[in-house]
Amino acid sequence: MKLRKVQLSCPVFWGYNKYIDIEKYNNVDDILKQVLDSCEDFFKEHNLMDMYEYFKTIKPAYHIHDLTLEMIHNSNPDDVFYICRHDNCTNHIDKLFINRK
Repeated sequence: MKLRKVQLSCPVFWGYNKYIDIEKYNNVDDILKQVLDSCEDFFKEHNLMDMYEYFKTIKPAYHIHDLTLEMIHNSNPDDVFYICRHDNCTNHIDKLFINRK
């Protein structure tokens, strides 16, 4: 087992993270899908239906920048890998979180 922390980085769901056994995956896209699906499942399992519905609408915008599976395999165990959604964060919910400071 080779665990690595993968975390969402976006205005609304920043901080959601999951430890992934990277030995179970053949590519970065499968890791991306696993983390996003687990977040979606979390909302659904905890009856957070508004968050679930909203997440489904923005889910396709998440991506991983310039990262390969080899880079993850060669990383330090305490490294964190980010799944980003920063482009076009202009809907009203994004703006509420961006302007909350």
